Amino acid sequence: MQNTVQIATLAPCGKIDISNRIQPIDFDSLVPISENPVSVQEYQETEKEIDSLFTEGMDVMPEEIFNSMIDSLCAKGKYRDVFLLVAHANFGLRNSDVRLLRKIDLIDQNGHIRDLTAVREKKTSKPRLIYTNNAVKMALLMLLWHGDFNDLDYLVYSEGKRKGYEMETYTDENGKEKAVRKNGKYVYKLDENGNKIPKPLSRIQEERIIKDCLINDCGIELKNDSRCNGGTEKYNTHSLRKLHLEKFGEKVMEIYGSEQIAANTALLEIMRTYYNHTSAECTARYSGIARKIFSEVCPKLNIGLEVLEKYFSTEKEKYLLLRK
Repeated sequence: MQNTVQIATLAPCGKIDISNRIQPIDFDSLVPISENPVSVQEYQETEKEIDSLFTEGMDVMPEEIFNSMIDSLCAKGKYRDVFLLVAHANFGLRNSDVRLLRKIDLIDQNGHIRDLTAVREKKTSKPRLIYTNNAVKMALLMLLWHGDFNDLDYLVYSEGKRKGYEMETYTDENGKEKAVRKNGKYVYKLDENGNKIPKPLSRIQEERIIKDCLINDCGIELKNDSRCNGGTEKYNTHSLRKLHLEKFGEKVMEIYGSEQIAANTALLEIMRTYYNHTSAECTARYSGIARKIFSEVCPKLNIGLEVLEKYFSTEKEKYLLLRK
């Protein structure tokens, strides 16, 4: 008897709409109810431990608070402090690096603002490229218009009678270091060419500027300041570095989108394997992708630009009148 094979006739393949089958899952409704639930008091310490993982260190400075600080400082004409904050937020440098920025770092010998410059980080000793966007340019110009800077002078200088220059010191009988005075005037240290040696703002002064503005001008109750009672916010210079990181991430997503970022990430991994690099970071530097992204994103950050624009035109007119 001959066997016959029945071949089923297949229907043409087509798209099936299953969108109505996909329903969001209510995970909470699927959790079995505990017979012996733990009280809130018993779990309180555990909740604190979890929360500390996300709040360790300084908080990110909210952009609206940052703008409020810039607005207040501009209204008072404190353009050194304005530049300090704007440089922090737009460069993303540590406070030790912002304090050491000199005029020559951002202004070349022909008097032109550098769009790109390299600095060496004090903490890591590694070189770092920084892009001078319009927000930084405005803050920088308003600072220069209100001061007298030599090329090697620090931009974030100390104020007062010391005028931002290193002074000769001596140690008194109590072991304290004091400034030398001659005929009632401070004696400044001089370099080999007889010029005063510039002195940057101290870290303590930098923190004081930021906290004073937050507390006195913006009404922020800080957790890390003895003048505040019951404050929960933890802000300092590092909060501005975190603001830079947050806005950088947002701008990357805005420019490239999640799909392109995912594609670039996959491409970097393929290239890393092909070139036998130890990390995708190494490949990003080697291929130039990292610099391309930074060059497109950093000039467009402009954190605080809208506030600075309110004051820039007026200060520009004052400066041009003085030049006539």
